[in-house]
Amino acid sequence: MSIDGHWKIETKTPMGKQFSSLTLEVTGGILKGISVVNGVEQHFTGTTDGSHAEWALDVVQPFKMTLGFTVDVEGDAMTGKVKTGMLGSFPLTGCRTV
Repeated sequence: MSIDGHWKIETKTPMGKQFSSLTLEVTGGILKGISVVNGVEQHFTGTTDGSHAEWALDVVQPFKMTLGFTVDVEGDAMTGKVKTGMLGSFPLTGCRTV
């Protein structure tokens, strides 16, 4: 099954669980997405080989940093991690909503 679609994401961090939504679409081998966290929408591009994807987001809250996402999709489930530089990596899970 394709990675395309809408996803509800939960990331476990030292500040507690963080929730977001993703819209992912693969066109010509390029991953394009929209992340929405606390009402803030960010567009991004990344890479995918079908069931595996990687992308990065620059954030300013709680402070300025780049988040690196690495995920694997199996059916309607997503698992992976978010790299936060000096703060380490945190696990994420997701489920397809559409």
